[in-house]
Amino acid sequence: MTLLKPSSCPGAVSPRPSTTSLAPAATPASIPGYLRRRWKRLLEAWREVDDSLLVYDAEQRRRNRLASAVALNRRGLGIAQQRYKAGALDYLDVLNVQKQLLDAQGQLEPSKANAAENLVASCKSLGGGWETIYANDFAGR
Repeated sequence: MTLLKPSSCPGAVSPRPSTTSLAPAATPASIPGYLRRRWKRLLEAWREVDDSLLVYDAEQRRRNRLASAVALNRRGLGIAQQRYKAGALDYLDVLNVQKQLLDAQGQLEPSKANAAENLVASCKSLGGGWETIYANDFAGR
């Protein structure tokens, strides 16, 4: 297979040399400083994005673990209640399982809120936002 150069293609226009001179926007001595500042800003932005995504991922993992704990505690509460009705447990054990369930639920809800906050921080660090389809509905109220 032979690759064709743009000038060898039928109807191609060969590039013309520029007839205008481009004046430098800055003196040659200030160019390295300018590039250094741009590079520093780029690295800071990258660090901010990376940090926000790591925090979001960690909170998502924590939320998933807490959701699993809540599900297991619900299952445990059902088993404890069945065993209490059968006379195999006293009510204090059922209350302990209920306490564990409430503790897990109490940790899960703030984790959900933190995950949402971290998602917003990630979107912000990426320089974006989002639009809502309901923006016009709320603007009129």
